[in-house]
Amino acid sequence: MKSAQVGLTERMITEAMWLPDQFNYNSIYLFPTTGTIGDLVQERIDQPINVSPYLSAVSGRAKVTEGKHADKIGLKKMTKGFVYFRGSNALTAITSVAGDIIFVDELDRMVQENVPYFDKRLEHSYLKHQRWASTPTYTNFGIHKRFLKTDQMEYHVICNHCQEKQILDFFINVDIEKKRIICRACKETIIPWKLEGEWIPKNPEAKKRGYHVSQLYSPRLSLDKLIEAYEADDEFSVQQFYNQNLGLPYEPRGDKITATDIENCKGEHHFSTNSTEETFMGVDVGKRLHYIIRTLDGRILSFGSVSDFLGPFNSLESLVENFNVRGMVIDALPETRKVTELINKFPNKVKMCYYAGLIEIKDSNKYWNVDNDKVNTNRTVSLDNMVADFKKKRVKVPIDYNRDPEFLAHLQAPIRVVKEDNRGNKKAEYVETSEDHLFHAMNYARLAVKVFDVATPDIFVL
Repeated sequence: MKSAQVGLTERMITEAMWLPDQFNYNSIYLFPTTGTIGDLVQERIDQPINVSPYLSAVSGRAKVTEGKHADKIGLKKMTKGFVYFRGSNALTAITSVAGDIIFVDELDRMVQENVPYFDKRLEHSYLKHQRWASTPTYTNFGIHKRFLKTDQMEYHVICNHCQEKQILDFFINVDIEKKRIICRACKETIIPWKLEGEWIPKNPEAKKRGYHVSQLYSPRLSLDKLIEAYEADDEFSVQQFYNQNLGLPYEPRGDKITATDIENCKGEHHFSTNSTEETFMGVDVGKRLHYIIRTLDGRILSFGSVSDFLGPFNSLESLVENFNVRGMVIDALPETRKVTELINKFPNKVKMCYYAGLIEIKDSNKYWNVDNDKVNTNRTVSLDNMVADFKKKRVKVPIDYNRDPEFLAHLQAPIRVVKEDNRGNKKAEYVETSEDHLFHAMNYARLAVKVFDVATPDIFVL
């Protein structure tokens, strides 16, 4: 987990080329997109090869023995093996190669759906080494999520004035007014890259090695620019300060359901196991079926997970019967066939939902529509409305909602962020930082009220 511009890419590229040069191994170097790979190779691979007598000789021998195919953007021949350069967005390009070690550069900027395929490229190898690096983005997402499972090595410097051993922290070690880096103990000015220091694991019991690298230790640090980044007001700039400068994940302010929001929505009723009044149900489909059951007026009666769609006990079928469910909206994917069976079992009571079915809202405030047994909705806008219910206290959770720790954890997991593409177009979306099944089940339950109570669709954008 790293700041920007601290030399980690060069370090990884060097190892990726060294391994197949010295040993009979192949390296696979993965970057976010195919387009960025072209720039990376031309600037950071071809140029060093051209100016290095040794690498030029290696490349020259490869061209003679292997032909021109040994030296191109996506493939470099070293003395004993090859280096493959691939963009992670092109799944076919990834799955077409095999290697002994993978280098994943800028994990958080990659297509996350393709990440599980990366280490599959090593299955034939006895080595199976992996190197993962990225500037982080959000808490418990991407590189930060992986870093938390490592020994979390942090660099401690020793103050040359008082011998205090310490990790550098911007909010403790930077004197903003005088624009200097100071010792947290004696407050004297220190120059981090000139001090003695050592890497110390925060989580020594972990089996995986992980490092956090911050710009605060870099001899190329511009403290004036770092402080300027810190003093920015807009949310995007603040996030870049944490991510790019400090190498830390950032949690946007107010763009998620918080524990306080949930506590503020606490009602006077208790968790229920059945109901005689009509209810509405939302179900998110994963390894288990997570559900939320609510009333028309917004009281959450029950939540949890079951293992089966149909059956007499631990199933959605039993919940429909026990809670007098008037209508259910359920995630259509990935179990479309089983969802269809549920629809046939309870005709006019169950509809399957597709988040991608209504990408844009153009001429009206309607963010969902119904097509027979299908509900199509704009993912971000429907989630905005559900989150707004908690912010505006329009729902009531059971007084004993903390009986299941998943309820609190799942509802707080997604973060609403605004991303900008290469053309400057901005788009809001909810990013998963950990398991969030009950968050989406809550949204499906809200949609069930809209669909089956024939309410007028509303819209609320945060």
